[in-house]
Amino acid sequence: MDRKTPCIGITIGDPAGIGPEIVCKSLGEAALYEACRPVAIGSREPLERAVGVLGGGQAVRVIASPEEGVYDTKTVNLIEVPLTYAYEPGVLKTENGRIAIAYMKRSHELLQAGAISGVACAPSNKEAMKLAGSPYIGATELYAHFAGDVRTFTVVEQAGFYIFQMTTHQSLRGALDSIDADKVEKALVQAHTALRQWGIERPRLALSGLNPHSGDGGSLGREEIEILAPAIERAAARIGPVDGPVPADSLYGKGLLGVYDGVVFLFHDTANIPIKLMEMYHPSVVITGGLPFVRTTVAHGTAYDIAYKGIAGHQQMRNCILAAARIGERIAQSAEA
Repeated sequence: MDRKTPCIGITIGDPAGIGPEIVCKSLGEAALYEACRPVAIGSREPLERAVGVLGGGQAVRVIASPEEGVYDTKTVNLIEVPLTYAYEPGVLKTENGRIAIAYMKRSHELLQAGAISGVACAPSNKEAMKLAGSPYIGATELYAHFAGDVRTFTVVEQAGFYIFQMTTHQSLRGALDSIDADKVEKALVQAHTALRQWGIERPRLALSGLNPHSGDGGSLGREEIEILAPAIERAAARIGPVDGPVPADSLYGKGLLGVYDGVVFLFHDTANIPIKLMEMYHPSVVITGGLPFVRTTVAHGTAYDIAYKGIAGHQQMRNCILAAARIGERIAQSAEA
């Protein structure tokens, strides 16, 4: 394997959850090795337990650096963070949160050292992290802290395009009241910057409308005329062409068809309803925007109830690794150009 192929670190998440299992399942797929050099970051015991449950004949190989790895479907290359307690599958423990944080910290050290090109995260448990004394809500906030307490935002990649939300976890009434031209302009510039950072030189970007049919010329609301169109014009002066406002009920479909690289929705549910509807056909990937490095993660939790039963689906985990590899490859190519 070409040693210039992106090396992606994969944190195994909470050892009592499904993380070790879905990581091992993913590492058993040949497609991963065409895209990257995947290296697990975690502890030997939960990975060996997962390998035993899955029965695929994989072996866990502890390495000091990615250069020592053997990259094939039968090998789980591991940069080890030793386990110092007895974990129990499916059982919430303070120590689970502590070790999951240690895995993420080690991944950041490897990112800083240039040993890996990006990180893909299996699920950690927010409650366990809180019990362990973390002052951060979850893994995303922890990585933001590692990066210097930067402001982050969530992006979903699905079917080859990127979906941004201008407003997220607030009431619809509050989201409506918060919308102004400055906020819309900022969201468009932020999306464009992220796509450029991830190696898309000239992002094709579009903004959704607010009202049915994007206001239908003002007959169904004037927000498109008075707020969104001026914001698009101001953003376009800074970043280049932006389409919109595109009716919200057709914007996802245009992204799916490849018309746009990125689409910006105004509200949480207008973005998430089509994402979840298409999940069985196009498993999604969550990307943390605003970081100075590539970090992807799954959109599900630790699923303690099915841990180490061999039944956890790994499609999101696999796609997280592949997405980190794609972005890492594009960034590397841009740097060489």
